[in-house]
Amino acid sequence: MSSAADRTFPPDPAAPPAPRGRRQRGRPKLLDCEQILSTALAMLEEQGTAAFSMGKLAQRLGASAMTLYTYFPSREALLDAAAGKIFSSFDPPAETLPWRDALLAWVDRLYAMFMRYPIGLRLIKWDGAVTPSWLKVWMPLVRILDRAGLSGTPLLIAANWVGRVSMALLMVRISAKGEAASLHALAIGDDTLGAQDKALLLRMSAEPDAQWSGALDMFGRENIIRGVEALLPMDTGS
Repeated sequence: MSSAADRTFPPDPAAPPAPRGRRQRGRPKLLDCEQILSTALAMLEEQGTAAFSMGKLAQRLGASAMTLYTYFPSREALLDAAAGKIFSSFDPPAETLPWRDALLAWVDRLYAMFMRYPIGLRLIKWDGAVTPSWLKVWMPLVRILDRAGLSGTPLLIAANWVGRVSMALLMVRISAKGEAASLHALAIGDDTLGAQDKALLLRMSAEPDAQWSGALDMFGRENIIRGVEALLPMDTGS
């Protein structure tokens, strides 16, 4: 004798017929701002700002572009937010430090931020305007120089001097790997060079990358301090 569980029943004639050829529409993928920004930063590191688009980001996230626009109203708003995520990670030096120590600490922390987020170098400024969140990095430098005794035009000159030299030193750190070896290979392989220029290049490239880039970094840091000191009023230069 079969049990009730083994029995089959005819379909209920009162039940509505099952729909044919239709699939239940899936729900839109759930996202959050942090997930969107993290993915956007990864894409920006890979492709740069010129190739970045909301459509490509949506494809990477497995969502629709319209879904992204519910979080960020435009590509520019998303880039602003990505820049803000980077520049908000900057850890300013303690304001109790002597200004020289604080200035070098600012340079070191700038390096650390950009080594973590190289794309941040391209997000400082685009379309002719400085990204507002860059002030989170810039203003600690201005306050350090103000504590040193600078104001007005000398303060503006010093802030630009320190910022640009720091960026140049950062680029040295990023590009130093293989630099000496490349120069050495050029000196050996380029037959258009005269003997004196060839010998000069060989002498320049004799030291390992770490040694010459470290020496250049120290040279730059020392001259950052000297440049600021040269702008100080005579009674506050100590």
